[in-house]
Amino acid sequence: MKYILYWFSKIFFYCFTIWSIFFVICCSLGFFEFYLGWDIPFVEISMLKGKEMISVVAPDIEISMIFQPRAIIMIAIFPFFSFYFYLMHRFFKVFIADSLFHEKAIRDLCRFFYLNLAALLIAFIAAIASTISRGYFKIEESVMFIIIHGFVSIISYLYIDMAKKGADLKQENDLTI
Repeated sequence: MKYILYWFSKIFFYCFTIWSIFFVICCSLGFFEFYLGWDIPFVEISMLKGKEMISVVAPDIEISMIFQPRAIIMIAIFPFFSFYFYLMHRFFKVFIADSLFHEKAIRDLCRFFYLNLAALLIAFIAAIASTISRGYFKIEESVMFIIIHGFVSIISYLYIDMAKKGADLKQENDLTI
């Protein structure tokens, strides 16, 4: 099972990274055409419900986005989650390695834990900002991210604690032999 998780996280990392690169390039082309007035092939500026919208149209693919501050946040989220899936891949790699109780494995587990805490903090700030701007609380994506990253943070913290205690026991056992 741990090999399946490792390979799924590795596949997610590569797929998400390729999609992120493609998405960021397409959105950048749209922003260049909109703000600099360049005429870029496959990029169209249109109006939807009174809001300006970019569309990047390639054969069999269309990416459309309304110009809002949230669009920039969404573009930044894709590279963040590419890095997240990379660290998740490293997290699961620790469990298929020959030895769990070494410094590099603990460092990889800590990186994944701290990234989950950062995602938890960002989602918490987004939920508070959304609640303040709306005037009432509503369960939306940021609340779901709080739940998911909170749970993953707790689990990864438990793994880190177990690995640190195991490393201490291994070092103590190596000294007594």
